[in-house]
Amino acid sequence: MAMAVSAQLVNLSAKAELKLVEAVAKAMPSGQAQFSKACTALITNANAPDLIRKVLEQRNVILEMSKTDDVEGCFGILFSLLFKTDNPKAAVPALSMEIATKVLEKVDDRAPLRLKLVTNLYNMLPVRTAGQLEVLLLVIRYAKEAKLVAMLSSFFAGVDDWIKGWELSVADQRRLYLLISDTLGSEGKAVESQKFLMKYLATYDGATTAELAEVKAAAVRGCIGAVKSPIVSFTEQHNLLGMAAVTQLKADPKYSAVHELLHIFSVEKLGEYMAFHEKNAKTLADNKIDHDSCVSSMRLLSLCSLATEHEEIPYQVVADTLQVSGDDEVEDWVLQAIQTGLMEAKMDQMQRVVVIRRCTNRVFGPAQWKTLQMKLGTWSANVQTLLSAIQKSNERYQQQSFMKGD
Repeated sequence: MAMAVSAQLVNLSAKAELKLVEAVAKAMPSGQAQFSKACTALITNANAPDLIRKVLEQRNVILEMSKTDDVEGCFGILFSLLFKTDNPKAAVPALSMEIATKVLEKVDDRAPLRLKLVTNLYNMLPVRTAGQLEVLLLVIRYAKEAKLVAMLSSFFAGVDDWIKGWELSVADQRRLYLLISDTLGSEGKAVESQKFLMKYLATYDGATTAELAEVKAAAVRGCIGAVKSPIVSFTEQHNLLGMAAVTQLKADPKYSAVHELLHIFSVEKLGEYMAFHEKNAKTLADNKIDHDSCVSSMRLLSLCSLATEHEEIPYQVVADTLQVSGDDEVEDWVLQAIQTGLMEAKMDQMQRVVVIRRCTNRVFGPAQWKTLQMKLGTWSANVQTLLSAIQKSNERYQQQSFMKGD
């Protein structure tokens, strides 16, 4: 989330504090003398914390300066005072939050500048510290409230690498992932929001029953998100069904239907979905899930299941499974599956079969391991047969050469 910091933040002179006080006093409509006198006394006594607080009282005066560079310069000097406290390691976290909270105290026409200023503060703080994390969380909340989430897009794109480098605790990971998910969701970015919600739910694997109970609502939201965007969940292998936070829903009468729906979208075919819809149409309606969209998604997912079960799929099997009629419809759905990257295949129109080259498993559990084991066994047997044939051929060649006296 690094942004360019104003030039005034670099090579601060020894008299930077006095220049800050002078600039702020000059912009004040009244009370300049009292402000300057109080600040000068604090500078003389090397009382950086109270000087920060005194200048912050005039934050709106600074924010209203006509030139953005002047605003950034004043706040840059103010931020630098954090490191002039008697014990920066102890003082910086609380003081930085005090500054950030007051700068981001409201959403107005200066909201983008407010957000940039606190982003500058974030970039100045010691990395991988609790203080920096708290400022970051505040920045994200403000961006959400002010509808300035786009300003943080570069950070969201690299958040996984950032978290690994920071070595956050599980509790802090949860706070960050859930906040990002909620923030992106508020901007209508459903797919991106779902990705971070999955990361959040994954942190509860191995959690206690009490901890899991607290995230049931989030788990339901994750299930609904996966059903609404099943192709994304499939291609990115989120494997929601295997998450402890989601598994618990199966035994809960209130949410068991949602869990069953997720199960169908994860491993079953269109026929199972149609049967579910006939009995549970209210579940879809209550969660604002569109039936027609579900049918389309299940046709693609069902085709993927067929592709993992057969190397060649007769057109009629595709038509029966997808509940469509005619070769044209079959080929249309196969093309859609290919174009969305769900599988690689070609269509033999003469033989009326779909020849599968590659397809990713919708889930990878015990059944898939067993299938893979069988395929590897067949492959191993074929290799052994080939090696044996080569060895016998080589022996015959050597025998013939010996008999000819070569």
